[in-house]
Amino acid sequence: MIVWLLISGVCLSLSVFLKPQIVYFLASMTFMGLYFDIQSYFLAFVICLIGFALLMVELYVPDFGIAGLVGLVTIGYAINLKLGDFTQSLLAIIYLTLVIIIVSVIMMKLGNSLRLNSNFILATNLTRDAGYSSSKDDPDLLGQAGETITDLRPVGKAKINQKYYDVISLTHMIEANRPVKVVKVSGSSIYVEEREVND
Repeated sequence: MIVWLLISGVCLSLSVFLKPQIVYFLASMTFMGLYFDIQSYFLAFVICLIGFALLMVELYVPDFGIAGLVGLVTIGYAINLKLGDFTQSLLAIIYLTLVIIIVSVIMMKLGNSLRLNSNFILATNLTRDAGYSSSKDDPDLLGQAGETITDLRPVGKAKINQKYYDVISLTHMIEANRPVKVVKVSGSSIYVEEREVND
């Protein structure tokens, strides 16, 4: 019954918003197992598991939706293995997608936020002590010399006075590890030009 698949989608959505996450995730896998009747469609069940895993990866990895799309296609393939009918499989994947989206929107409307593993969240502070700064911290950057850390195409990073800055090449692309000079500071924008070593 497709209702088991939809309930599985609901539980999967809840697992990223509510604790204990493992309970909702295991419930999702249980209902998915009921839908696929593991003894009869074990391969389809495993393929669907992979698809659900890719949907979870989508929450943690910024890949512009690729993992999520591949996950949906994988789930669709697994459903098609069970149903053997493309139209019914397409409808099933559409219903599942709608259920996941609706539950997620409802949870966010209720004030719940995604409970992502802290290991996947950027926790680094770009502080002055770590060597990071901005033009507002040092208004006297004009005329200072430095060296590019990355290629400037035309934006990149440069090290100036032992601090790291986001800079913009004013003339052309500049390769990494090239000497540069600050020629213009406008608000938070720092413009540089390549300089000769003897400058």
